Amino acid sequence: MPRPPVPNRLRLSGAAALLVLGLTGTIGPAGAQGAQDAPARAVRVPAASVAVAARRELVGTVPIEGSLVARDSVSIFAQVQSARIEAVLVDIGDRVEAGEVLVRLDARPLQVQLAQDEAAIAAGEAAVQQATSQIEGQSAALEQADRVFSRAERLLRSGAGAQSTLDDARSALASAQASLKAARDAKANAQALVEQSKAKRDDTALQLERTQVRAPVAGLVVTRAADLGQIAATGGDPLFTLVQNGVVEFEGKAIETALGQLKPGQRTTVYPSGAPPRAGAVRLVSPRVDVATRQGIVKIALDDDQDLPIGLFGRAVVETMRRQGVTVPLSAVMTSAQGSLVQRVGADGTLETRQVTTGILDGAALEIVEGLSAGDTVVAKAAPFFRDGMRIRPVPLDETPVPEPVAPVSAMAPPGDVEAQARTGDARETVR
Repeated sequence: MPRPPVPNRLRLSGAAALLVLGLTGTIGPAGAQGAQDAPARAVRVPAASVAVAARRELVGTVPIEGSLVARDSVSIFAQVQSARIEAVLVDIGDRVEAGEVLVRLDARPLQVQLAQDEAAIAAGEAAVQQATSQIEGQSAALEQADRVFSRAERLLRSGAGAQSTLDDARSALASAQASLKAARDAKANAQALVEQSKAKRDDTALQLERTQVRAPVAGLVVTRAADLGQIAATGGDPLFTLVQNGVVEFEGKAIETALGQLKPGQRTTVYPSGAPPRAGAVRLVSPRVDVATRQGIVKIALDDDQDLPIGLFGRAVVETMRRQGVTVPLSAVMTSAQGSLVQRVGADGTLETRQVTTGILDGAALEIVEGLSAGDTVVAKAAPFFRDGMRIRPVPLDETPVPEPVAPVSAMAPPGDVEAQARTGDARETVR
């Protein structure tokens, strides 16, 4: 009759009991002899990737995100009110020279006005000439009246003249004086009208000249709002926007904690979207921080800004310092309440946790200012389950871990103790 199957749990329990009895030597003489004949139990030392602290040149950088902008933008408006656009001579993307005509406005109304102003000037000058002639005639009349008055006065004193004759002479003299003054005033008024007409003529001539809308500076046309037949206005949107001399630069924002590291002249690499990297230098660091974003504006002049469109997004990396220092991988440093920590590996593979002072972060390498020396070995990927005094098998970062050799031991800790240590993570060795 077949035997009923033994439950797995019972079989496992029996195997475990046999193992314990075999390890502790409680099976009897035969079991003890088997234990003595068995090969020594082995301990597996956990492997961990390690890195060697090395001295190298470090480059401190500050990353900035922003866009390409015009260094100097020039807006061009029509300066003639309500003039119709007759011709548009440039378009977006064109490079123009200073003084080049961009737009022609209808000049005919101003040409008519200029002719009227010239006629007014001529009429005023004629009035001045007429007043001058009147002044000359009135001056002669005044001299005659003055002589008649003087003679009448002498005759009256000598008793040969009459008082009425003197009174008439006095009246004629006063009238001649008034007539001369009026002629002089008329000339002054005519001259004022001439000057006014000339000023109006000059203004009309200026407006007529402004019907040729010219570029005030050399540059690149980046916006256009002028269309043929459009009525130009002195307000609203500009007819054109120019980038003066076509100079494009990078403008971005840096966090307030990095602004103190940035200074004009620092070399920079700008990475525009979809374009090759461009070298440059910091041109301006804003002295103001935005209270909402806690960022400040940084402007970077580019060594080569050809074929870079305005508004293109980009990223800049500013080099703020360069020096020699001891470095480890960034992953080798842990942050705790006590500060930055690394796990140094001794010659025998024993771990020692050290507090360090960090410096420049250069890519994936972090500078260790204090706490390590060049040549020290550290756990490449620090972890809290590695503890002081724990022994590991170091594996260089550039090597693929291989199964570790098994070392025989002559004595072992009781299984219960090993199992408890493994659960808490404090075990220095794990039993295979």
